[in-house]
Amino acid sequence: MSVEGKYQFEYDEASVYGHVMALVREHAVAGGVVLDLGAGYGAIAEPCRAAGFAYAGLDAEPSGIDDLKARGFEGGVVDLERWDEVVPVLDRVLGGRPLAAITMLDTIEHLLAGPALLRALAAFAAERGGAPLVVSIPNVAHYDVASKLLLGRWDATDTGLLDRTHVAFYDARTVVSVPAAAGWRQVGENDFSLVESDQHFPRGLVVQSRTTPLGMLLHSVRSGAAPGLWVNQFVRAYAPGAPEAAVADEGEEPFASVLLRTQGRRPDTLHDALLSLAAQTCEDYEVLLICHDAPDDAVRVVEGLVASFPPELAQRVRVVRVSGGRRGTPLNAGVRAARGRYVVILDDDDVVMANWIEEFARVAGTAPGSIVRAVVARQDFVVGESDRGYEAVTAPVTPYPDHFDLLGHLIDNWSPLCGFAFPRQAFAELGVWFDDELTVLEDWDVVVTLAPLCGVACTTEPTSVYRRWIVGSHSGVDHSDEEWDAARHIVRARLDARPVLLPPGEVARVRHLFTSHDYQQARADRLEAENAELHRRLHTIDAEFRSSTSWKVSAPVRWVGAAAAAARARRRSR
Repeated sequence: MSVEGKYQFEYDEASVYGHVMALVREHAVAGGVVLDLGAGYGAIAEPCRAAGFAYAGLDAEPSGIDDLKARGFEGGVVDLERWDEVVPVLDRVLGGRPLAAITMLDTIEHLLAGPALLRALAAFAAERGGAPLVVSIPNVAHYDVASKLLLGRWDATDTGLLDRTHVAFYDARTVVSVPAAAGWRQVGENDFSLVESDQHFPRGLVVQSRTTPLGMLLHSVRSGAAPGLWVNQFVRAYAPGAPEAAVADEGEEPFASVLLRTQGRRPDTLHDALLSLAAQTCEDYEVLLICHDAPDDAVRVVEGLVASFPPELAQRVRVVRVSGGRRGTPLNAGVRAARGRYVVILDDDDVVMANWIEEFARVAGTAPGSIVRAVVARQDFVVGESDRGYEAVTAPVTPYPDHFDLLGHLIDNWSPLCGFAFPRQAFAELGVWFDDELTVLEDWDVVVTLAPLCGVACTTEPTSVYRRWIVGSHSGVDHSDEEWDAARHIVRARLDARPVLLPPGEVARVRHLFTSHDYQQARADRLEAENAELHRRLHTIDAEFRSSTSWKVSAPVRWVGAAAAAARARRRSR
């Protein structure tokens, strides 16, 4: 294809142009003119006419404009890089007619002056009745491009996602933020997706395959991190308005955001939790006191309790009300509202030691981006008749492992939630959230999802006390055994459905487990059972063979035939 004709594409309702026209029909002003900037050969000219709009195409290349005119459409030559000269040209083309819409299809990524042109067009459209802007823009974060970058590949092509003439690149964030800064508010979305884009080459790349462990892992991380895994072209509609100001900097973020979850039913234990936070040796933290499904009177009690503390603590606390959902809902709300680099979580019946935040911060400084885990003590309590409404029945003990054992945690939950500090960006960037549908074990689900990706840095210092209620309301009795079993099944099924990265040292542990006496005994028992089953099959096959018409064949031949059949049966059973 010649340079002049390389962008001459046919219209198809199932193509990106069909997606564009759906937004034009929905948002354009009836009876007006569609101004198609960077029109090329005007792929949407005939569909615009069929939809009742006048159409005028403008482009820097005269070959496409000549083709448009030959087909009976208006056209003009304009250099979009000279953005300050574009609006007068558009005015002349309109000639006093109403503006239906502005379209820019596969255009803005070719312009260095793209943001300036968008600002000029927003003012132009606002002055002419608020006509929309409809665009199609290649997604540079399509999985095919992103995965190849991991291999150090940037395969520029004549057209497509990595067209050699592209000078600006857009992803799911900038396709909203760049127009917003120029005065365009998104009002419609009809993206065009391709599971295999023009960058899906060469065939057989491990990172692009959805059947290789690495490919499955990367697909899982990318799909959770942000929408648009397969979006090939962003197809969006915008309405003109005031430019969106940049978000103001809220100041330096604290090290930790403490998510303190309560339903307002335990003011005494909540007081203890807040008191333990007031005693922290490291004060680089904020507290989000999340009242989940708490009635108004309970929230007032909580707010009064916070106000009773000295300003050094009270001013750190934000009371956040959350309604509906299950145990994960208030935690997700807290993560979204948090400002800290790390998120740490307490229930209103837990208490922390004075070194809780300090120890998390110390270890996090040695392993940025990793989950931090500290030792948690456990103490048993009952609801009692004392002034405090409860009493301890055991001394604190430390039954949980000193170090995080990923293999052990893949089997069951061995760590209370108050012993973890999670990097906040892991939630937003990896798309890992507490499952709102789980009634229990929402914490275990997040730990076993994030731990293989982030790694876990440990401290052997005890930093908190998990209060286990022997008598009284708690998750162990509020939820049935069936609920717990169902939640375990869901978490384990998710683990089985995806590859899991093992941190350094875990292979040695796997080797140890597979060579241990218990494993070897279990393996011997299994082999003995398999051999017994094979002997049973051999006798069955031999009996069937004897009863057949060919039983008179010599005994050695019969034995060989039966042995071969048994071998085939054994292979099928594996």
